[in-house]
Amino acid sequence: YREHNPFVSGVQSWSFLENRLSAFYGYEYDHKFTNPNGFDRDEHTLFTGASYSWLNNLVSQMVLRQNWQLYDARPAPPALVTVNGRQEWVSTLALQTVWQPLNWMQVSAFGLASYDNSVNSTRDYKVANAGGEIRAFWKF
Repeated sequence: YREHNPFVSGVQSWSFLENRLSAFYGYEYDHKFTNPNGFDRDEHTLFTGASYSWLNNLVSQMVLRQNWQLYDARPAPPALVTVNGRQEWVSTLALQTVWQPLNWMQVSAFGLASYDNSVNSTRDYKVANAGGEIRAFWKF
């Protein structure tokens, strides 16, 4: 199984309050090619949000994301065409705060809620997650 994912995206942002507050919106298009079987998928994503820099090393960000995943099912070989499959309409709201106390370490906390409204499928789902991460890294 292999997947290729060419994509293009665009973002517009504005800064306020001496560059501490930033607002943004954007669009992203992805096409997922799969091989040897399964599905190809087009994804369209609109997003908007804001970030606030509390300190030089402490930033919070909130993002609202709407994603449409349009699947094309591939029939069994030797068929070369795809047929319309299911659609996933995924809405996500996320909040994350990142603190970088040292040049080589970040501490973050996040919360998100996601709702998937499927079309041509028998399931929908709602998910809420909260978590944190400590990341150590080497810059060279």
